Amino acid sequence: MLHGKEEQKDGAGATAKAEEAKPKEDNFEFKYNLQLPLWLISNQISLGFTTYQIGKVFLIGRHPNKGPGLWFFERTFEQPMGLASSADGQQLAMGALFEIVRFSHLGVETSYKDINYDKNYVPQVRYITAKCDAHDLGFDQNGKIIFVNTMLSCVATVSETHSCAPIWWPSFISKLVDEDRCHLNGLGWRDGEPRYVTACSRTDTKAGWRNYREKGGVVIDIKTNEVLCEGLSMPHSPRWHAGKLWVLNSGEGDFGYVDMKTKQFKPIAFCEGFARGLSFHNNVAVIGLSKPRDGEIFKGLGLQRKLQAKRKVAAAGLQLVDINTEVSLLALAMPEDIKEIYDVTILPNTRRPMMEGFRDGRIKYIITLDRAPLNQPVAKKKEEEEKSVDISSEVSPSLFAPVKEEKSKKTVKAQFIPAPTPPLQPNVLSETVSASDQLAEKRENEKSSVLSTSTVQRLRALALFGVFASAAVATVWLMSESPEETECLHEGIDADTQVGCRIM
Repeated sequence: MLHGKEEQKDGAGATAKAEEAKPKEDNFEFKYNLQLPLWLISNQISLGFTTYQIGKVFLIGRHPNKGPGLWFFERTFEQPMGLASSADGQQLAMGALFEIVRFSHLGVETSYKDINYDKNYVPQVRYITAKCDAHDLGFDQNGKIIFVNTMLSCVATVSETHSCAPIWWPSFISKLVDEDRCHLNGLGWRDGEPRYVTACSRTDTKAGWRNYREKGGVVIDIKTNEVLCEGLSMPHSPRWHAGKLWVLNSGEGDFGYVDMKTKQFKPIAFCEGFARGLSFHNNVAVIGLSKPRDGEIFKGLGLQRKLQAKRKVAAAGLQLVDINTEVSLLALAMPEDIKEIYDVTILPNTRRPMMEGFRDGRIKYIITLDRAPLNQPVAKKKEEEEKSVDISSEVSPSLFAPVKEEKSKKTVKAQFIPAPTPPLQPNVLSETVSASDQLAEKRENEKSSVLSTSTVQRLRALALFGVFASAAVATVWLMSESPEETECLHEGIDADTQVGCRIM
């Protein structure tokens, strides 16, 4: 639950140096509300967001030294937009300028520049899509990446031999050509399948949507081709959660849901910027905010009129909304250099994530082995091969024949109860602190990157303990770290990837 009273403690700021082939000395200072790290820690989650304006992917996790505090990790890509995590948090999909990249977690903790990370997302597959202006994307129930091809006005999947494989497009689109006819942008999932899309209009001419920005937006059910809601202003990010279809009515600055019976949009919170990117964890929605660009596209929108009436300036950052109480909080404010955010995703069961990129050369030396084929007995493999031959001989060939896959068994996990958090006043941000203000020390004797024996024992025990014991106690035990893991950071933040911040 989000609270609305003022918290007297000061928060902490953070600085980061952009990762480039030749590192710059640019610093990114973030302001955040203290409730953000408390919420992440109590729910055992991390966040990721993209900003194509400066070509960055930022991952936000728990500070390795002191808490509650945030730790930022960033990588550089060409115009990153859509960002999605798999349900188990083991994979990421990212859309960029001319490609879609699939990242996989190494499966073990990684020590990088004297800091331990429990998730390291390594790029394993790059699908070249050409400049299709891919927006929202995600994984279906079989692990296939589905994305919105905005330039071609369709929903597509990745292809091994072509730029993409279209699987659906609106009934009002007469031809799949690279003309961005309706500005199809958002993709929502339901029961592991792509189900809902948003478009800025129902136009069928090149960039025709630009003339219908204020009230031409629609939400469509791609299973039935039914228009579920219309009259929206540049809608984005349809998401099915808690039995409702949530949507960002971006041009009006509203976050709300679609009433399926009346086909009306019901706003519950005002967004303090142009809203794109939406993710949920339990009852809390995380929304990405951008400052409207200068030009005709954002001119005359209801968002600007509402901001003027409230005597506010559009913000760029992350906003949290409690969908039960409708309490809203500007949790993270971007530095001046970052004016736009496209997507935001939640990384489940993640304490501190990192990501490998292509610019610093590390990717050349990361070798991983898929040992699954080695663990399968030869006799069993032969039996399965013979079985597959028998089945194929009985089934008539069909190009679109559905293939059923056996669902994996669910594993029992400890349930974590969110820890109580101090009340905060919405939109009151903490002070910033640059990296040069942080006191840090290098670790002694180049300590091993592997977790201490005591920590490993606790984590193993926790796997059994969490099933039987109190969830609240399990959470506290998991959050405690060994002295080796809580030592101070080394002095100076390297220019490649790291961002640090602390509570003063």
